Amino acid sequence: ADAEPSAVVDAAVRAMMGIGKSHTEHTLSMREALRRLSDRMTKIHANGGVLPGVTSGIAELDKKLGGFQDGDLVLIPARPAMGKTSLLGFCVAHAGSHGIPVGLVSGEQPAEQIALRLVSARSKIAAHRIRNADLQAHEWPKLTIANADMAAWPVWIHDRSAPTIDELKRIARMWRHQHGIRALYVDYAQRIEGEGRTRYEQVSEVARELKTLARDLGIPVVALAQVNRSVEQRQDKRPGMSDIADSGELEKEADQVVMLYRDDYYNAESSDKGVAEL
Repeated sequence: ADAEPSAVVDAAVRAMMGIGKSHTEHTLSMREALRRLSDRMTKIHANGGVLPGVTSGIAELDKKLGGFQDGDLVLIPARPAMGKTSLLGFCVAHAGSHGIPVGLVSGEQPAEQIALRLVSARSKIAAHRIRNADLQAHEWPKLTIANADMAAWPVWIHDRSAPTIDELKRIARMWRHQHGIRALYVDYAQRIEGEGRTRYEQVSEVARELKTLARDLGIPVVALAQVNRSVEQRQDKRPGMSDIADSGELEKEADQVVMLYRDDYYNAESSDKGVAEL
């Protein structure tokens, strides 16, 4: 039978970009392996002791990770209402505002909603007031300036609801080839459709493919993830690795896992009001 059109396109893009690497390119002598290690150490030393990556914009997190590293799958799991999408938007905005080209695949929110959240944060005008065009005279210039600034950001958004993993891979490769994206952000892992028969198999495939994509493209893939509801039955509701929903493969494939937790969501008397823990 003929190959599916999407598979043909995928193979063509891989060939065009040289991503379908031969085995010989991955066969190194010990001398070559040591040279790569030496080059890596030189970069780290020149950067003050950390390997430079795509920064999140959060100083302490960047210091801890050295930024998001090329080839890494970075997972950000949390329960709903913890601020996952806001955190991802902050990372995208930080990259865009510093001229770092990035891509965002959002199976959760349309591009217009994402733009609304980002321009609200940039202009410091409440999102619901921008949505309803309920602005005071002095706020219109702020919105205009924010819009003009953000229009120049090298940020690309794909917002089809529940995209397939093959679709995500094609879009990411196209962005890497055409725009030179330095990082890919995904909202969120369990929202991506795989081809497995069960939910567990689908999410497992997505986890493996996201990690493979990060290595193939040589960029960090930063993906949000859902956490099981069972954490809310515990006294300490901070999520752990085993709480990631639907598949242990996400936990296995991830190079970095950054849990997100807001104590004031559960505890009205919390001393950490308005504070999110990473």
